[in-house]
Amino acid sequence: MRARPVHLLLALVLPAASARTAEPLTWDTCMTEAREHNPALRAARLRLDTVRLRRWSAAGAFLPTLGASAGADASGEPGAGERAFPRYGARLALGQSLFSGFASMAEADRAAAAARQEEARERATEARIRHDLRAAFTETLFQQDNQRLREEIAARWKRNAELVAARLSAGKEEASSLEQAQAEVTKAGFEVARAGRAVLRARQKLSRAMGRERFEVFAVAGNWDAAPPPVNPEMNGMVERTPEVQEATAALEGEQAALRESGAAFWPSVDASVSLARDGPAWPPAESRSWTAGLSVSYALFSGLRDRVNLAAARNAAEAAREDLLIARRETLESFEEALSPYADAYEAVSVRRQSRDAARARAETARSHYETGDTGFDQWHEVEQGLVEAETEALGAQREALDAESGWRRAIGEGFPK
Repeated sequence: MRARPVHLLLALVLPAASARTAEPLTWDTCMTEAREHNPALRAARLRLDTVRLRRWSAAGAFLPTLGASAGADASGEPGAGERAFPRYGARLALGQSLFSGFASMAEADRAAAAARQEEARERATEARIRHDLRAAFTETLFQQDNQRLREEIAARWKRNAELVAARLSAGKEEASSLEQAQAEVTKAGFEVARAGRAVLRARQKLSRAMGRERFEVFAVAGNWDAAPPPVNPEMNGMVERTPEVQEATAALEGEQAALRESGAAFWPSVDASVSLARDGPAWPPAESRSWTAGLSVSYALFSGLRDRVNLAAARNAAEAAREDLLIARRETLESFEEALSPYADAYEAVSVRRQSRDAARARAETARSHYETGDTGFDQWHEVEQGLVEAETEALGAQREALDAESGWRRAIGEGFPK
């Protein structure tokens, strides 16, 4: 069987490398862009600003109220033929709640707890977005390096096929060996093309994670050194600092404030008021002046059991929030344990895979020299070459798994963007 020219076969199956920008994006650049443009993060910040503004509404219960009114009226008897002259009046009133059964204070506490709860939600959103962004960045970095690795492997298979072709021409090899070598070249070309498509998908995902509205071709730059996992971290203290537990804590504080607010119905309320008034036949009225001052105390004797039902419901809601806090602590601690062990495994696996890759490289060079001299047959040499490809692939994959595991740990502890 006539061998096909290897250089023509490789030209058909190896596409050109994808375009790369002159200035690749770093991890810090991606974080900065996502912090400014990610729509989910911007929406979370707007919700937080809204809740903070509502705190001022609750604080208004401690301030006096001031109102003004003005009017005009005319009176007369029908058929009397007398002209009715209008009278004008103006009134300025000042009121202040002196005691509301602690309802105003409870409302302010509830608004403050709602703000802390929204702050925790915003932190949780930020941690999730950082995790998604890191995963997309790592995937893009991996796919870029994987594309380069596939190109190197394709070039290696090309050289191998050329060596087999030369030995076949010299009568030292069988045609089936060249067919196998050329099949590896074709397969490597397919892997290069598939890697190029994977790079594009990874970049599109990273672009969306950063909050870009339009996709433009870019590259990323970074290293594969994952941070070492913590050894015996103090998890109980870390649990209290996570956004999930802080949100549950703020929710409990809000329900406790709502319980105090419901109890205010069983206390009397005390209010004070002062008003100034003027009236007269012309505007502005200046003929008659008067003032009033008053102090009122009110107490609801019966509200159709509504107050008691509301109090019981608020007490149940507070107890449920307490249970939710216990659940949040337990689940967060479990997430720590579930994230830390894979993190340690993946981190240690990197050095193992790299050592195996280095050994496979050395073995491949030895096997190649033995094949060139005829001391090793094609099948043994081909097996060593395949082992090298697997070792290179596993080493690169181990690096990605380590970075993903580190990102999972940072997500579990609620780490967001640096301030």
